[in-house]
Amino acid sequence: MVVFLKELLTLFISGLLSFLVFFGALPGAVIAPEATVPVPVEVQGPADVPATVSSSTADNAVSAETPDEVSQSPTSIEEYLEGALLALEEREEDRQSLKALSQGLNDTARSAVVNILCTTQGAGPVNPISASGVVIDPRGVILTNAHVAQYLLLKDFPTPGFVECVARTGSPATASYRLELLFLPPSWVVKNAQKIDDERPTGNGEHDYALLRVVEAVRPDAPSPLPYLPLVSESPLPGVAVLLAGYPAGFLGGTIIAQELYAASSNAVVGDVYTFNANTVDLFSVGGSILAQQGSSGGAVAVANAESDSGAALLGLIVTSSDGASTASRDLRALSTEYILRDFSAERGLTLSEFLALPLANEALRFVSASAPTLSALLIAELTQ
Repeated sequence: MVVFLKELLTLFISGLLSFLVFFGALPGAVIAPEATVPVPVEVQGPADVPATVSSSTADNAVSAETPDEVSQSPTSIEEYLEGALLALEEREEDRQSLKALSQGLNDTARSAVVNILCTTQGAGPVNPISASGVVIDPRGVILTNAHVAQYLLLKDFPTPGFVECVARTGSPATASYRLELLFLPPSWVVKNAQKIDDERPTGNGEHDYALLRVVEAVRPDAPSPLPYLPLVSESPLPGVAVLLAGYPAGFLGGTIIAQELYAASSNAVVGDVYTFNANTVDLFSVGGSILAQQGSSGGAVAVANAESDSGAALLGLIVTSSDGASTASRDLRALSTEYILRDFSAERGLTLSEFLALPLANEALRFVSASAPTLSALLIAELTQ
């Protein structure tokens, strides 16, 4: 009954938002995939299926009893009822265990997600933005999208300190940490610099990730070390249950985003999978949900993981969404962490593990001095032409 009411409420909200979008009361634009989408990947072998799906299938199956099963059936009404009650108790225990597992995954994922708010010192060539990020290292390394992190390349344009980006945590989101750029794939900037001032930018997600570093806390009670999600190195498979988490803000005004922005999460299932260049799972679909709106870019696609200390891990990074009047009608897509690990090695020349073992403050300084000036110049050239 609770699930039915939740679904009914979701349909009502989606319908209301569609009505408001239609009459221009709310913005309907989102970061959209390019018209030429990546090539679908054919996954060999059966997909991993969530335990809840397997149980449901088994409950609905009907099979004939064998002679052995008949001979072992209860011999009295009392024994039959006792067995039935025991089976119900076991099913209730399983249901409560699954509920606790889902709640634990939700709490862990939401604690590792931050809101990235970039503000400006007034009117200028770029506008303030609100997005999401995922802490992947307890020292304060945040994974987000390149189309978000590019604003840190413009922090001193057109005047020093014109753009400032902070990580906010909690609900409502509160400024917690100052940020600096740790790494952004040069290939992404070269390919996408001309979109910096597009009103409705598009992209297919290739190279669209970046690393930020927490420089310092801006409030005394900010968590340290930070809750985090380690990255999964295996490819996602269709049918796997996931949890989406981020700070969607597509239907909110600037004042609400600044003062009353709340984290959101939603259960989903891995759908279609895509590749950019080869038969690898680089991008995957997780359907439509409340996360399919602006502000969710850089959010988490998390899975339960027994090898993680927290019992959860990061399977994907939210990157694009198809357009649509309501969030339910959109198709949210995520970069696989397996792709991010592989592409990072190609772009940086080190594995992510090797990179994170280095002194991070030195690596941030190295990137800002060696790579950032050229990349910033590409963006500024587009803004000033």
